[in-house]
Amino acid sequence: MANHRELQNPAARAQVIAQLLAYVENHGFVGISIDFENIPAKAQSAFQHFMDELYAVLHPKNLLLSVNVPASDPAFYIVHGG
Repeated sequence: MANHRELQNPAARAQVIAQLLAYVENHGFVGISIDFENIPAKAQSAFQHFMDELYAVLHPKNLLLSVNVPASDPAFYIVHGG
């Protein structure tokens, strides 16, 4: 995604998710790791939506999803799923 505004656009998120799924499936990968840099605080909610939507597409296909996050940045809100 080119910038955080795309994270806030549901149609753009859906397009990126479709492209990522096709890439993963076409290459026989077991999943994908997301590493977006410098997500502004105002885009955190949209990023969480993106991750939820991506997981919802990958999980039923038994594909893995991981996200790389800053280890020591208190401004980055990390939710542990389970």
